[in-house]
Amino acid sequence: MSRFDAFVAVDWSARASLSPTKPTADAIFVCERDNSNATSVSYCRSRSDAMDLLFATIDRRLTAGQRLLIGFDFAFGYPSGFAQILTGSASGPAVWSWLDGEIEDGPDNHNNRFQVAAKMNQIFPGTGPFWGRPRSLDLPLIPERGRDCDALSIPQKRQCEVRVPSAQSPWKLYTTGSVGSQSLMGIPKVHQIQRRLGAACQVWPFDTGFAVPTAPLVLCEIYPTLFHQSADTHRDMPTSFAVIKDAQQVWDCCATFQAMQQSGQLQHAFTAPVKLPNAEAIAREEGWILGAE
Repeated sequence: MSRFDAFVAVDWSARASLSPTKPTADAIFVCERDNSNATSVSYCRSRSDAMDLLFATIDRRLTAGQRLLIGFDFAFGYPSGFAQILTGSASGPAVWSWLDGEIEDGPDNHNNRFQVAAKMNQIFPGTGPFWGRPRSLDLPLIPERGRDCDALSIPQKRQCEVRVPSAQSPWKLYTTGSVGSQSLMGIPKVHQIQRRLGAACQVWPFDTGFAVPTAPLVLCEIYPTLFHQSADTHRDMPTSFAVIKDAQQVWDCCATFQAMQQSGQLQHAFTAPVKLPNAEAIAREEGWILGAE
């Protein structure tokens, strides 16, 4: 595998208003690390600011002829069966395109994610798969609590989440661990990066299958809990960030990816996990968490 020159990890947020001026948890943190161990962490108050930072980083690295791996901590896909019902195609990228046309995301973080989830739920007979909302939000199409989707022949979790039991369901939109909301606000951004970069960008494993990517820019899904490192790893972090778990996690992800590349493990991480049935279909529709076994 052609080596990556730098790694970026993004801790995402679905906030509906600007994050506080002072760095705080449950906001967006972006870490960048290169092969010289130079590492920086940035705090972004909005998704708009984060995308400006990411595009600047991409342009800088690719203009210099370097390869870049960017990981985002939200689900890139949904359990098998959803894409076909929503778009008529069993394809994760078909869902990305649909969401990119529906999600509204203002520079102040104001967004319509719950309304879009309600619209998707309405497509399904009975109660749709998305759940979790504030009681004050008058959207009866979104149940306040989780439900079993087996009646719809759609699982609660993707195969990668089954293998990482602590990972939350992408249907969950509200309260702690609401990766569903983060995904709704993040998937359109992945689609926009890919659309802007064209052939220079591959989204693993959707564009590659479970094979080693070759593009200058590679986007992947991460689950930072997989990459916890010792407290000593954070000694070089800025003091204002070192006490925030979100910032620690993106720092750990970048350090881990660099170490995996040096040991040869990163190349293996891009290949199909052991005993994964229907790997080709999983790669095309559900996606995978890089590093999940």
